[in-house]
Amino acid sequence: MLLIKKYLTKVIEAAILLTLGILIIIAGAGDASAADTVSTIIGVVACVIGGLTLVLLAIVGIKSKASFAAVAVSSAALIGVGISLFVHPWVMTLVDLLIYVIPYVLITIGAVVILDGVLLLVRAVKGKGLVLPACLSIVTGAVALTFGCLCVGDNPVIKGSTQLIIFGIIVVVLASVALLTTLATAAKER
Repeated sequence: MLLIKKYLTKVIEAAILLTLGILIIIAGAGDASAADTVSTIIGVVACVIGGLTLVLLAIVGIKSKASFAAVAVSSAALIGVGISLFVHPWVMTLVDLLIYVIPYVLITIGAVVILDGVLLLVRAVKGKGLVLPACLSIVTGAVALTFGCLCVGDNPVIKGSTQLIIFGIIVVVLASVALLTTLATAAKER
């Protein structure tokens, strides 16, 4: 039971990332009829994540007798965004915004994932981890970094909706690697 509690949040985070990646791929496919559905789903997911985070922060705040307002503001904002997406399906505006933001997000995520993969590989070599997830992280980070660089500029090599699809695929792969790493680590501790 302790093992389940220890890794449950990591599995939930990976599942949320996996869902988000799939939704980004759908949005990148440009199906206008799916835009309202994607908007509603993202709105509900944002509300659920924000709500659960608020509840957890409140519990921690009550136990520690500290104010949780400072750390809960981002969760409250996430709930607000979720409600607005649910009430007014404006996800295609977000998609247009994402197309401008994605190259830089891919570059920074790629750099962080490569660094994380290198650290995982060092731990794996020392006998405290698994080599495969570390190698997958390094490769995924390198792919994200490369695609990010190809998407930057006024006339990028990779254009708009294709950027979304690539970004969604990378998010799905990262979520899968996180899930694989979590399950492998949990199995190793068993």
